[in-house]
Amino acid sequence: MKIRMGTLTFWATVLLITNANIAIAAKYAFTDIGTLGGDYSIANSINNLGHVVGASTVNANTFSPQAFIWDGSQIARLNQNSHNIGSAFDINDYGQVVGFESINGNFNATLWNNGAVDYLGADSSARGINNSGQIVGDFTNIPTLWAGSNITLLSPPPRNGFSQNGYASAINELGKVVGATNLADNTTRATLWSPNGARFTTTYLATLGGTDSYAYDINDYDLVVGTSYTSNNSEFIATLWNGQSVYNLGALNGSSRSDAFAINNSGQIVGSSFSSIVNSNYATLWENNQIIDLNSLLDADTVNAGWVLNEANDINDNGYIVGNAFNLNTRQTHAFLLSPIPEPETFLMLLVGLGLIGFNSRTRSNQT
Repeated sequence: MKIRMGTLTFWATVLLITNANIAIAAKYAFTDIGTLGGDYSIANSINNLGHVVGASTVNANTFSPQAFIWDGSQIARLNQNSHNIGSAFDINDYGQVVGFESINGNFNATLWNNGAVDYLGADSSARGINNSGQIVGDFTNIPTLWAGSNITLLSPPPRNGFSQNGYASAINELGKVVGATNLADNTTRATLWSPNGARFTTTYLATLGGTDSYAYDINDYDLVVGTSYTSNNSEFIATLWNGQSVYNLGALNGSSRSDAFAINNSGQIVGSSFSSIVNSNYATLWENNQIIDLNSLLDADTVNAGWVLNEANDINDNGYIVGNAFNLNTRQTHAFLLSPIPEPETFLMLLVGLGLIGFNSRTRSNQT
């Protein structure tokens, strides 16, 4: 097969653009998503279109958070017909959102779908949804999968009076599910459920040497992130599982506590590290074998405005990050969006690539 120079130039530029998306950004543009009227909000998830969901209070007098969606310009309640306490935990690329609403004091797993609200059952919560519309969470404290009208309890039924309670937190596009399971020896283990025909194969993931571990997210390459105790339960550290090995991701400044909450398909991981010095969390990015305090990548205006990024809860495939930040001036916690700003060198490479395409096009035109 013959490949023309124009084709090579085009794909070289595509690679440049792709690498620009996954390169470590020199800076991030900070966006305060705001609240529904109160003084608290948290962003839990962002899809690849940039839509953000989470929970926010509606007034400063009571802490009664409600599920919200932010479309890039304004924040709005997901359920316009009620004021139920709740939270949105995940959103797919079709705008389907899952979480929970409290009805008569009972949590109900909830699906918000383009204005419609569907309650999936009492004593339940929905935590993750993929682009096929499969939903995972927990029902009566048992890890659960909802697929249309079918409900699958992922843990086995109770035996000898013991029920393997736990939760399912995320599902990838291949239908693989992660979460955690409480075992009979009173330990909790990060768990992977893999579809096997009409059933699921359960795999308990290794710890970093301690007793307990928890899985929070899985990408489409089956990389799993969460948290695990190290030996002697001395540290509780962000963890990566790749199907064969378990890795200690570390923490900022040698902290003894960190959590990895999300991983995208480029392998970028976000979460938080706890600092005992200031008794607070710092939003953390793990990328290219580096542990990065996301606060160090903010511009001066954002820092001077008093914002401190505490937790990074999700990252989409374009590298956009959401979480919650505390403002030292207003003493409020707000949901935030970080938009990566490529380094100047990246822009130069893009311009060179685009220039080569233009030059090659003109050369072909002159030859015809």
